[in-house]
Amino acid sequence: MMKSMGRMVALAKNTRLPTSAVYCRYTTSQGSASFVNSGPMRHFSLINGSGNDGADAASADSETIAKESAKDFMKSVKEELIDELKSYDEWLPKVMEETTKPVLLDCYADWCAPCRKIMPVLEQATLEAEGKFKLVKLNIDNLPQLANGLSVKSIPAIFLIYRGNIIDSMTGFDPNKLQEMINTAELVNKAQYDETIMVSVLAEAQKMIEEKSYENAEQVLRDGYTYE
Repeated sequence: MMKSMGRMVALAKNTRLPTSAVYCRYTTSQGSASFVNSGPMRHFSLINGSGNDGADAASADSETIAKESAKDFMKSVKEELIDELKSYDEWLPKVMEETTKPVLLDCYADWCAPCRKIMPVLEQATLEAEGKFKLVKLNIDNLPQLANGLSVKSIPAIFLIYRGNIIDSMTGFDPNKLQEMINTAELVNKAQYDETIMVSVLAEAQKMIEEKSYENAEQVLRDGYTYE
């Protein structure tokens, strides 16, 4: 029996595992273990838990969290800039009474092929404008009275609305005309911003005039009117 054990020990010492092996990892309370499969031979070995597996897992978790945060942020941005009318009660607050930025109103229907073609273009342009205007969608089949009120005869019909006034409109998918409307929306937004700046400039100049600081008042007005 002792001779048999001696032969088994000698055989074990002379046996080498192949350097290329297929393995799968799992976690234990003492560290990570590897199951090594090299054909008919199987071998279990304990890997030191102080390796880089923990750091790799933490890095992967951080990357996943960052991606989820970015997705949530883009979703919130899209929800803020791209909206859809669900009822007649939303018409006034979301379109006609919107005062912070111009509104592009997209009148469409699910069965309209050109509508499906222009919608992603509108959405992309809205996101790229970074808040200079917002996009509001109107399904004419769901809210026909609004479509009738706007005299929509064919779709897609796009309206540029600012503070309750229709500034421009187009029917069909005309990329050049659409770009003109987008440019107009951005100009309207800039004019609104400039108007706010000038109100502040005039108030500051008026205060300086009351304090008889005429030269400073003149300089404030000069700076304000040359503002870009």
